[in-house]
Amino acid sequence: MESHPIYMQPNLLVDYLKHQKNCYLFLDIDGTLSDFTLNPKDSIVPYSTLSILRELQKHGIVVAIVTGRSLVEARSLLAGYS
Repeated sequence: MESHPIYMQPNLLVDYLKHQKNCYLFLDIDGTLSDFTLNPKDSIVPYSTLSILRELQKHGIVVAIVTGRSLVEARSLLAGYS
């Protein structure tokens, strides 16, 4: 039986997942990609997080962002990500 890590540092995620086949990663914005804030409009997704998402995609990992926010708000938070 193969063992999978329960937690890893975000900067190690790319190295771990780039060897996986047919991998899909679903991530929520609030509390996962950005910290919770009292006012959701104060949330930011750090540049380092956006860089990791881009790197995952370069290795063929399908990244899906899920949220209860409007599409306009989500796109604004992920503006540096493509």
